[in-house]
Amino acid sequence: MIRNKLIKWTEKQKLDQPEDRKRSLILLGVIVVLVLAARFVPLSPQPVYVALTIGEEDYFLEYAAGKQQQRQGLKHRPGVAPGSGIIMDLHQVRPVTVSLEGVNFPLTVFTLSEHLMILEVAHLAPSERHAFSQACRYLVQIPELPDLEAGGTVTPFSPPSDINLSLISLGPGEVL
Repeated sequence: MIRNKLIKWTEKQKLDQPEDRKRSLILLGVIVVLVLAARFVPLSPQPVYVALTIGEEDYFLEYAAGKQQQRQGLKHRPGVAPGSGIIMDLHQVRPVTVSLEGVNFPLTVFTLSEHLMILEVAHLAPSERHAFSQACRYLVQIPELPDLEAGGTVTPFSPPSDINLSLISLGPGEVL
């Protein structure tokens, strides 16, 4: 069907030379393939990060707002670099259970209120599951941080200008 349309198009172009017709068909075929490939190959968006001070350290946390990103979390990654991790925005205060199934390294997992107060902290081993007792707005997973305790707060910060990341704040639409 596509081949017939291409032939009709080339005939309308009045390409008299067989070489011109052949080149036009090849070019149109390549264009069709590229258009179809672009339609079916999903583009991975660049991750967006949140800059937070947790305890005494600065972290750049991958921001996961969608259900798919939250389900994936840190699963099937080789590890997590110091000063990094993931923060999941639950969009409303609700109870949460976390599973490190598919995660091959221990993590400190904690919940945050809407005002960025640390509600609960769990130090989890790979494949461990934990149900937090308090409803929360955010769930954070970072490399082990043994001294982290509930009751403290995390603080957003503006990173130096030479940090080249897409950053957002946890405020209502405010961009850092």
